[in-house]
Amino acid sequence: MRAHAAIAFSTRVWNALVHRLDRRRVRRRLLSPPTVTREAITHALRSLGVRGGDGLMFHASLSAFGEVEGGAEAVVDALLDAVGPEGTVLAPSFSRFELRKGEFGSWWDPQTTPVYTGSVTEAFWRRPGALRSGHPTHAVAAIGPRAAFYTSEHGVEGDRPSFWGTGTFDSRSPWEKMTRADVHYLMVGCTFEPATLGHYVESCLVADDLEGLPDRERDGFARALRHNYYHPDGPWPDIDRVKLGAVLAERGLVKSARVGWGAIERIGAADYFREAVSICRADPARWLPAPYLAWRERVGRRKEEL
Repeated sequence: MRAHAAIAFSTRVWNALVHRLDRRRVRRRLLSPPTVTREAITHALRSLGVRGGDGLMFHASLSAFGEVEGGAEAVVDALLDAVGPEGTVLAPSFSRFELRKGEFGSWWDPQTTPVYTGSVTEAFWRRPGALRSGHPTHAVAAIGPRAAFYTSEHGVEGDRPSFWGTGTFDSRSPWEKMTRADVHYLMVGCTFEPATLGHYVESCLVADDLEGLPDRERDGFARALRHNYYHPDGPWPDIDRVKLGAVLAERGLVKSARVGWGAIERIGAADYFREAVSICRADPARWLPAPYLAWRERVGRRKEEL
């Protein structure tokens, strides 16, 4: 009996350890990775509805697929192939906020500062002809006929609160423009965790909650919010983007195509925005943290007093 109990205990411990391991790492160690081609990626994009002349925004993880012939450059080529010369591709080209020294943004050079969003986006923004917007932490890079349209008005100053300056997700930002254009929003080999459009949703929620206050009152309440560069601990409507992505998939708004070991997931940017706002407004206690809800209640009371 003791031997059986010891074996059962060992089995439970082993299963728990295996469950905790990164499946991707285990798979890499035990199996030969599949070879993924540029053409296979383009074919997957076509199956998701991407066509010539379209716009798309992507977040990417190269390692998720296995071995990609041509590496990051091949993924960039596949994305550009999918939309053709008449289409426009956008990518995050974010720089590390932790590297800041001195005044916000003074450490950043749009021509030289590398990105931390992966090898595919690094290869993308360094392509000849790529344009990069002017925000020091959340710059967006673009290639195509509408690249200047998306990137030209993006800076630190704007009309909506955010962690990283009022211009990050404002009404002239690439995030608003790509939502209005309803570009394809792609997770290329990654989950919805890096979906920066979720931060755009958060910024819009804040702006909506402040709507109707006089400028002085609005500015005062905005200063209480979290701003990484001078007020890191304030309230903010942080959204769990992975959980949100799962709900959007349950609603049939996310399409997926397998590529090697990974997948490409696609949703329309307008669908993402509309549904995310609706979800958060319908059940704020589930989606928005308590400090933000308390801040919003104070804003509401002040509106009633005016």
